[in-house]
Amino acid sequence: MVPAEGSRLVATGTVLAGELTTITVVDPQGAVLAGVVVALEEQDEELTTDSNGRITFNVPEDLSLIRWGLRDLPGAPLVEIPVVGLPAGWDPEQSPLIAGAPHYPIVGSNLTIQGGPFDGDAAGNTVAVGDEELDIQACSPTEIVASTPSDWAPGDHGPLTVTTDQGTSQPWDLTLVGIAFEAADQKLMRGQQGKGFIVVYGTTDRLDVRVTNLTPSTVSLKGGQTIMVRTSGGAHNKAKVRYTGGSPGNFLLDAVIVEDN
Repeated sequence: MVPAEGSRLVATGTVLAGELTTITVVDPQGAVLAGVVVALEEQDEELTTDSNGRITFNVPEDLSLIRWGLRDLPGAPLVEIPVVGLPAGWDPEQSPLIAGAPHYPIVGSNLTIQGGPFDGDAAGNTVAVGDEELDIQACSPTEIVASTPSDWAPGDHGPLTVTTDQGTSQPWDLTLVGIAFEAADQKLMRGQQGKGFIVVYGTTDRLDVRVTNLTPSTVSLKGGQTIMVRTSGGAHNKAKVRYTGGSPGNFLLDAVIVEDN
């Protein structure tokens, strides 16, 4: 099938030479796409996604970089993934260990789990939050990318775990959150001062949030076009953002929770 404009590949940050890895193709809304042809540039090879939108293959040992592209979307950017060797002391027979993952992923977003050993074939891993399994969109022996359901309510749904044939990882504390921007007026006159709030739902913990101005011609953020704010914590968990109006029109901010695992 020919994917729609805006479709993309989901892959891990690195892949391991000589090991299996899984990638997925999704449409602009995040739904998986079956029957999409993916071109591996260095190998001059084409592979097609299965009914789950996935491709699983063995990474060649003689490459330092893999570049994937959607064959039928020639204008789409290539996905470039470094090929690395196995970590020192690697033991594929041990139970998986979660070495890093977000503690506060946003509902409906992808979360990246680092550690291992995981299975490079997505079917060999089970990623769960509490008793609920997550969909795996990409994996390698040292990394998994899983999607959180968009219909879950923000809050504590239980710990994150990864299970393979070798066992189950230690539980990883995780709370799903929602994030929104609230402002009294989304349209300002040039030079008019305004303020709004980054609001986090699902936790009373104080969180650091990186706020980026996506419409710099419309407003200017106090402190720069990208700023860091910290939420207040508590039942009304929010952080104030100040800005100045520019050209007429609505403005748009991007807010990302920043964690130090």
